[in-house]
This record gives sequence, structure tokens and C-alpha cells, in this order.
Amino acid sequence: MDKSLENLLLNLSYKINQELFKANLIKKLISKDSFEYLVGKNLMIKHPHPFVINFEFNLNRSSKSDNLQSIIFLNISTVELEFKNLNLSIKRNKINELKNQFQRLIKKETYWRRKAKTLNKIH
Repeated sequence: MDKSLENLLLNLSYKINQELFKANLIKKLISKDSFEYLVGKNLMIKHPHPFVINFEFNLNRSSKSDNLQSIIFLNISTVELEFKNLNLSIKRNKINELKNQFQRLIKKETYWRRKAKTLNKIH
């Protein structure tokens, strides 16, 4: 479920960046594959503003060439969504709690089924 949400937010982020590029609000755009790769590898520096990331391609600041040094994008992440809306974090914790309870119940059920099969074989 978490991975699906992250993929949905990643796709949404890229679409928003495309629209920002079309509106000339961001200067450069990279391919979707490159965007996914960079976000997935955490090759970015968090910007002080929420949902903004800065890809630093040239970490050697002494070079002042006009080449591709950094690109600022919008990126919606579950971490920042939960930070902005504490209710989301509370709900995620409740979901994780329920998931853990289900896992424990499944283990108990498996144990008791095996135990019952063993007892039935003895009788």
C-alpha cells in the first residue's frame, strides 16, 4: 500500500512539474525515467520549502559553468504530507497497528490449525 501511494505521488509530481515547465515557472525538465531514478536514489537536497527538491548535479561549487548544475522541482512525498497534516500520520499509525494485529492473529491461527491437525493424527 505504501509503495502504491509513493508511485502515485511520484507520477503526480512529475505531471505537475510538466505543467510548471509549460507555464515557464521552472526552467528545465528532465525525462520521467530520470526523475524517477533521481528521486528513488535520493540524489537530491531538500529545499527549505515543503514539497520542493533541488537536484544538485555539480557538487563542486568552484565551477561556475552554465552547464546543468541544479534543477528545482516539486515533489510530493508521504513524509512531507504527514508532516503537513498530522491526521495522516495518526491514520498511518493506526493502519500499521491493525496490520500488526492481523499478522499476530494469522500466526496464532496457523499455530492452532497445525496443533489441531497434529491432535487429529494422534487420535
